Amino acid sequence: MANGEIIEKIASIDEQIHDLRKMVLESSSRIKEDETRAAARAWLAEAKKLEKNWPKTAPLLSLK
Repeated sequence: MANGEIIEKIASIDEQIHDLRKMVLESSSRIKEDETRAAARAWLAEAKKLEKNWPKTAPLLSLK
């Protein structure tokens, strides 16, 4: 996977984090909380896969 693709995936994960935070703040039911947790586990798994593939020489990025 090229560095550009990895950066795009990280940006996508960052957007998903934002959406998840919004869902948590707006959540008023147990179902939404369960959906939010499931989505959080899914993006975390994806982030871990990217982290394993990230080259050791890649620059550090701040996603704040």
